[in-house]
Amino acid sequence: MRSPLFQVWTFGRSTPSSIQNHWSFNPDNGFNARTVAMARVNGKSYNLIADPVAGQMDAEQVAVVVGATRTELQYSLQPADGTNESGALANIQINMTFTSALIPSDIQAYMDPVVYVTFHATNMGSQAADVEVMFGVTGELLVSQPAPETGVTPGPHATGARESACNDTDWDVSFQETEVQAGAWAGGASNELLRAARIGHARQNPLCSLGDLTKGNWGWQYLVPVTSESTKTSSAAPGDVSICTGCGLRTSAEAFVTLGDVGNTTDLENPRPFNQGLNREPAVLVSAKLG
Repeated sequence: MRSPLFQVWTFGRSTPSSIQNHWSFNPDNGFNARTVAMARVNGKSYNLIADPVAGQMDAEQVAVVVGATRTELQYSLQPADGTNESGALANIQINMTFTSALIPSDIQAYMDPVVYVTFHATNMGSQAADVEVMFGVTGELLVSQPAPETGVTPGPHATGARESACNDTDWDVSFQETEVQAGAWAGGASNELLRAARIGHARQNPLCSLGDLTKGNWGWQYLVPVTSESTKTSSAAPGDVSICTGCGLRTSAEAFVTLGDVGNTTDLENPRPFNQGLNREPAVLVSAKLG
């Protein structure tokens, strides 16, 4: 079944300038469930969701279509002077689509807790362009309560004998690079193994926390890149798809801004609290070259 623990909303009409947060977000608590996305065209980077690297240009969101099972966002990316480094017109349109396979006639697809995030780039200009995209989530989505540094008092939690086992005051996030078995959801055979990164609460205590501020603090969130050519990321050319597991959000985003790649690595400080500042906030990130 679909869990409200992982529902993230955009609090605004334009994703580059709006925060993304858990549905129970209270603006007074200063506590984000951060989802990030960026694009890079001919070496220039743009924010698509949130602002992981200060000072980067926001993409121009030109359209949004909200349907029953999908939300499609369309962006226009071009240098301020309208040209790329070679002087030719550069105008890239990127479509980012979020899809949930809520198909009543296919009960298995309906039950799979999978959300598809699809990127498609179209060159509307007269010159070839290099396009890279990045998408990721941070540990904030996996922790029910703000850490003490935010100055917010934790909300209600289980009491009595179970209280000592609850994790409402534990903000350690754990992460791991792993493999998952493909299936119909990935368009491949069920015995295929796909590279993936997962992130979750370091202490897995199911059904422990109570209240609206409860997020996905048990279970794991997986990020699985799937290329259009094949369900196997290894079939892409070297460097086309990278997974950074547990890396500091801003540090990895800055690497993407500079290199167009978050790097294939796993952070060694594991687990660690999510509230270490953006440079060290644990995140799982995927970057890919679209052309």
